[in-house]
Amino acid sequence: MVATWYLGKTVNQGLVTGFLLNVKGHVDLLVIAMAETTGIWEPEACIMMVVTVMLQMLTAAPIAAVVVKLKQKVLSYHSQPLEWTPSTEELRLLLCIHGPRDVPTMLNLVEICGGSGDGAAADGEGGAPVDLYLLHLVELTKRITNSMLIHQQDDHPNDQECYYDGEDTRVIAAAVDIFRAETGISARQATPLHLSSLQATALSETITMHQDVYNAAVDIRASLLLLPFHKHQRVDGRMQDGRKQVRAVNEQIMRCAPCTVGILIDRGLGAPAAETGGIAARPIVHHVAVLFFGGGDDREALAFGLRLSFHPSVAVTVVRFLPPSVHAFNAKVEVEAFKGQDVLLAIGKQDMDRDKDEAFFSDFFNRYIVSSQVSYMEKYVENGAATVTALCSMEGMFSLFLVGKGSNRNSPLTVGLSEWEEFPELGSVADLLASSDVMSTGSVLVLQQCIKSNQECQILS
Repeated sequence: MVATWYLGKTVNQGLVTGFLLNVKGHVDLLVIAMAETTGIWEPEACIMMVVTVMLQMLTAAPIAAVVVKLKQKVLSYHSQPLEWTPSTEELRLLLCIHGPRDVPTMLNLVEICGGSGDGAAADGEGGAPVDLYLLHLVELTKRITNSMLIHQQDDHPNDQECYYDGEDTRVIAAAVDIFRAETGISARQATPLHLSSLQATALSETITMHQDVYNAAVDIRASLLLLPFHKHQRVDGRMQDGRKQVRAVNEQIMRCAPCTVGILIDRGLGAPAAETGGIAARPIVHHVAVLFFGGGDDREALAFGLRLSFHPSVAVTVVRFLPPSVHAFNAKVEVEAFKGQDVLLAIGKQDMDRDKDEAFFSDFFNRYIVSSQVSYMEKYVENGAATVTALCSMEGMFSLFLVGKGSNRNSPLTVGLSEWEEFPELGSVADLLASSDVMSTGSVLVLQQCIKSNQECQILS
């Protein structure tokens, strides 16, 4: 106990360590040997004691293993969607980046996630603290050893065959330090953004990179995992193709992620206004639109948009897409379900999702839209073509769009959009927003709710 206290361990850890050391039997064997040497015990008694110690050693290890497994099962990581998480509860963010290009917009998005410093909303709620973990993903090549580097500062030879020479990590670390200094962030102090950060670099092959991300998300018990899109915006506003490996990694992560996943399509997301003149003097910098069609992914986007609304430099507008009439909507759902040859299953799932949407949106409306914390508008559309027209009309109005991927979405409001999908991992609506032909301004964050169990995620990983 004295040794564990000196090493800074807790009392429980000291007791467990002492128990395990006692049952190992080293001290017992020494005492038995001394007793036999001095003639205190007879040889038969010493043999019996040695056998007892051996049996104790053999049984202690399996018992300890069972206890540890039971404890891990009880304390295992269970992902909870954002829609079920109170907006005042801590948000654990894991940012995955591939280079310095991804850092500015990601950090600006994290900053506005933290809400306001005074934490006063209309109903007494405020911005929740944010725990930021930044994971730099680097492709493993022949000359790089597979390892985890924490703020690595060693020099590496410059080689064209190697994507990583240490410079990117230094640039990213410097950007994170500047971000912390400019926002006045000190771990867990009462600042405008409650943030503590840990930066790490994961070196692995492309085909196993998603496993590193999965393990990191489980280790930190992440609530939200953010990934950069593999395309980048050029000076003329068009989207430029990036590395295909990045897209493959994103697809693998979305299949096996143990928590909510977001892919950020970066078209520039500036930093909020400086904190001069107090909170009341800060102008609105970001106009954020939450596109709500219905479904678990869109509810996740709505829950994330609520967190952004607590920031004084952010104005959030919920845009809900509705059919002209309920009867026409039900008829179209049945037609689309019949085309898919899963009539009863599709209609039943649609009804269940619609009930969840109405319950969640009704609570959201009464708490945040009625109080004018969040703006609200409705778009009445009949089909996919009308939806495209409505989306094009929002060009230049918002700096950030939040939209759900729409996994297994079977809505007449988006019918036909999936036939033109270029990137299925984004979903039909986000894929449309990512196209330079439709939208040239405004970043897009696509969210996918995790509905798989931990065992399914682990198997997929």
